[in-house]
Amino acid sequence: MILALVGLFSTAQALEAGPYEVSGRYVTFHDDAAGEGEVKVHYPAVSSASASDADSDSGPFPVAAFLHGWLGSAWMYDDFCNHLASQGFVVVNMNTQNGLFMNTDAFALDTQAAFHWLEGESAKEASWLFGMASDDDWTALGHSMGGATLGRLVYLEPRVRTLVGVMPYEGKSRDYDAMLDFDGSALYLAGTEDDTSFPSMVNEWFETPELASRNLFFNLEGFGHQAVSDFAWGAESVSDREQRDGVSAMAADFLLAEVYGDEDRYAGLTCDVPATSETEASRSYSPVTWARAVDSLTIEVGLAELEGSTATVFAGYGRGVTRTRTHGPVELGSAEQVGSVDLSTGIGCTTVTLPRKFEDIAWVQVVYSSEEGRVLGRRVDAFDSGVVGLPLTLVP
Repeated sequence: MILALVGLFSTAQALEAGPYEVSGRYVTFHDDAAGEGEVKVHYPAVSSASASDADSDSGPFPVAAFLHGWLGSAWMYDDFCNHLASQGFVVVNMNTQNGLFMNTDAFALDTQAAFHWLEGESAKEASWLFGMASDDDWTALGHSMGGATLGRLVYLEPRVRTLVGVMPYEGKSRDYDAMLDFDGSALYLAGTEDDTSFPSMVNEWFETPELASRNLFFNLEGFGHQAVSDFAWGAESVSDREQRDGVSAMAADFLLAEVYGDEDRYAGLTCDVPATSETEASRSYSPVTWARAVDSLTIEVGLAELEGSTATVFAGYGRGVTRTRTHGPVELGSAEQVGSVDLSTGIGCTTVTLPRKFEDIAWVQVVYSSEEGRVLGRRVDAFDSGVVGLPLTLVP
């Protein structure tokens, strides 16, 4: 059986991801099922000086919803949501369910309604949001109780295909059950100094979507529960600004890789992670391969697949076919094995030295092996030479 990766492309991927100027405004909307709801919309703007300057000429943009934590409100997450908007997203920053007793069912319904409201406004020529929202799948990000709501949300709304849980709190059993069939992409961030959403809680969310195509977990050293918010607690080992910048960068890199298809952004989740992780893990059936040239004969490679897998790195150039038995029968496009990495956590970063004949022109491709079988990563033109040769093909 021949195994190959198939790239999924959306209309959003043809866009430039930014950075953009950003504006935001509070809006009240009505939905027959959810009732009245309030959101703050953060969006790419022509200029940040005006509240009616949506940059529709550069759109449409993919849509993301951010779900606040218990007793939270939209204003607490301005920096984070503005950063996402600056990268080329229209962000619906939820401002509902902020009473003493939070109802995750209602919160999920509110968020679903907000997604559809925004899509409707984007289709109205008279709306200030006209032409801003793409018709692609949606992204949802949640903090604490907002993160615990994501399970219910994907059950209600099948168009939500990309998730980021930032210190998500524990959910109800049916919320976890709703995630069992989720086969989209997910990133979960925990903090070693979070005394509300313990890392074990976040890890349970990570372990639940067993079918996810991409599923990553990071437990960030010195980060606390409010890492994503605008609050300045000053209570953790890492400063509030560093925490917020780290979480913002990791979430944005993940969304740009998954939603825009810019897999080079996986540098920030493999080799260039902006924070130290006590633990990290990947359970990804669609593997991540990222590579960049360090010098003319050295390549740094970032990898993510299944925990306990092995990544065998091949480099090649030009055309032609050779064969090797070092990793089972593999047909190669003038390629040779140049490295191997045991991915005990599923995530790895390694440096490989190339044979002299590959100097300045090599492309890189990885064969990932696990108990689930073998799968190919994407080819990466490591030196941007335009010489990528024939791809590897797995054969029985």
